[in-house]
Amino acid sequence: GYFPGFTYDEVLKITTVLLLFRALTLVAAVTLLSVTITVASHSTLADSFSVKLRATRYLFRGNKENLVAAGGFILLVGTWVFRGELGFESSAAFVQTKLGQKYTTPHFDIHYSPTYVDDAQIKWIAAEHEFRYMQVSKSLHSEYHGKIVSYIYPTPKIKRKFIGTSTTNIAKPWLREIHLSLDSFESSFRHELVHVLAGDFGMPVLRISPRIGLIEGLAVAVDWREGDRTPHQIAATLLRFGLVKNIESIFSITGFVGKPSSVSYLLSGSFCRFLIEEYGMQKFTALYPYAQFQKVYKKSLTDLLQEWKEFLQSVELRRTDETRARLLFARPSIFSKVCARTVAELNESASRSLVERRYAEASEAFQSSYTMSDNREARLGYIAAQYHLGKYDSVIAAIRRTLEDSASAPRFLPSLLTLGDCYWVLGQRNEAVAFYKELRELDISEAYSEATALRLESIRYPEIEALMKRYLIAAGDDSGRIEILRQGLDEKPDNPVALYLLGRTYFRQKKYAAVLDYHRKIKSPFKDQILNFQLEKTTGLSLLYLKKFQDAKIHLWQSLNHTANQGDFNIVDDVISFCDWLEDHRIQVE
Repeated sequence: GYFPGFTYDEVLKITTVLLLFRALTLVAAVTLLSVTITVASHSTLADSFSVKLRATRYLFRGNKENLVAAGGFILLVGTWVFRGELGFESSAAFVQTKLGQKYTTPHFDIHYSPTYVDDAQIKWIAAEHEFRYMQVSKSLHSEYHGKIVSYIYPTPKIKRKFIGTSTTNIAKPWLREIHLSLDSFESSFRHELVHVLAGDFGMPVLRISPRIGLIEGLAVAVDWREGDRTPHQIAATLLRFGLVKNIESIFSITGFVGKPSSVSYLLSGSFCRFLIEEYGMQKFTALYPYAQFQKVYKKSLTDLLQEWKEFLQSVELRRTDETRARLLFARPSIFSKVCARTVAELNESASRSLVERRYAEASEAFQSSYTMSDNREARLGYIAAQYHLGKYDSVIAAIRRTLEDSASAPRFLPSLLTLGDCYWVLGQRNEAVAFYKELRELDISEAYSEATALRLESIRYPEIEALMKRYLIAAGDDSGRIEILRQGLDEKPDNPVALYLLGRTYFRQKKYAAVLDYHRKIKSPFKDQILNFQLEKTTGLSLLYLKKFQDAKIHLWQSLNHTANQGDFNIVDDVISFCDWLEDHRIQVE
């Protein structure tokens, strides 16, 4: 009986804390049994409760059963007092003490670790809390009068220690709490905030909806940031090409978690957005607490889903959207994985070895995982490890075998990038270009499109091509690659690819002034528009974090000249709105 739970954490190791807790459960059982024996020995069934209660005084007499019961009772009381320190439970007070610092805004108490978040950063985090509150309360037509408690955990590992999950951010509407990792705060906070604010019109006490599809669907519908495609576009693709069946099931618990999580979230989000746009938020807030579609809309769920499907027929799709949609099924439902705990643990260990550059160990662990269960993570991890070991012919053979399998090929299309890299490093330039172009035309994600565009841009110039090859095979952290790029600039100061990559690297390191220094030296536009879009957007974001809001908006607006993707427009418009809000609330980040 494997049940992974609704937080999607598949790695669940048997730790010392877990063993100790189970031992304590046994102690509790033995103690209860001893108490029962003692009470039964000094009272009868006909005796009143008060008589039986007085019989417990014999627990502190000298026989064996009594000593066991008394000792167990004392142990249980002691472990309850120190349950936080022992790792059995994390009360709010315990977590707040361990994080160490609190920052208060008009609507939030934000708990964070000053070891990981400095004074300047917490001001930005606090400002985004209030900005998102303004957005979400306006969207929901609801304003919460009170404080929401927000926990910002320094790392996923620390978050797992306190709340039991590392991979998932969560909200607790009944407690008005949000729990997030620092590295995913910007991408997840608004989604989780929707859950809390929607509690104002949720079921009493729990402050949620009885349908998980409505809970998550509303959050996706309000957040509405899913990359360069909107949830409507993704949902239209899934339905138009028959990639998902039994849509109605996503509004039941088993149906929602029985599909790949990305699919359930996006479909329910698109449907909820449709209901809100078509019938208004007031009706949706009436639907949310009890999911009575017929009562609220005078139509059944089946009829409303049919209206939504007809609406999706009008959504314009792009040539490559079917390929993108099929990739959503690359991660199967959490209920359809084989040996899920063991495989997840093997993959986690192998990924750690890969990051730590122990490539032989990583290769062996990924191979073991793949042998146990044919899973995408293990295959791609094995390919990455073999690539870093310099076994390019082996990688080419492995990828080609995978892509020749028509059943699994759609899940592994991103490996075309690695395939091209292998051919390029081996000096087979034409083969590399062919695979890069194929992947670029598929346009499966912004990240892969940007990566292939950079490679194709590099191949246009011999001096840049040589630099990029060295960059691709470099192992380790950013410092080694930065050194390679700087050497490239010594040889060719106007090398646009090196300037671009240095800017992107420094942006990831939050060195925003350095981003501007390098990006401003790029004099001519790139051939591929995605590079121009990312260049302008990254420049705009850097100016935002440097508090140059007007200049930031100019570059953000200019970025939209280089994209036709509605999702990009939504994301950039959201950042511009943040710039406008910050200009009116500068005190928040000063």
